[in-house]
Amino acid sequence: MAVRVTSTEVKAIMLGMTAILEGKDIDAFITAANIIVTDRLSSSGLSVATLKEIERWVAAHAICLDSNKPNQRSTGSSNESYGLPLGKQLEMTSYGQMALQLDTSGVLGGDSGFVFETLWDTDNG
Repeated sequence: MAVRVTSTEVKAIMLGMTAILEGKDIDAFITAANIIVTDRLSSSGLSVATLKEIERWVAAHAICLDSNKPNQRSTGSSNESYGLPLGKQLEMTSYGQMALQLDTSGVLGGDSGFVFETLWDTDNG
């Protein structure tokens, strides 16, 4: 199935996130979001317009997760690490939270085997 949203549409909801978007292949995140939405929600009874919006917000969620890889800094005996606060699946970002709100079928927020956590290996940076 063809993707439902464009990179311009995803960028439109990520105002003020220019630094995060710089150098990103937005289309790769849109493709991943499309697979998630198509596989999990195509038979949910949600409208085409709603599926498109969910795809847009899930793509933004993925971009945000990828852009907030944990950073670590050590000085002497002091260690500091930061990144996104730990959360559960789509609840980790405001973009994911909007996708959950749009999914009135409850599939993305339910116990459907859907896991969308970090896109990086925290042990290997």
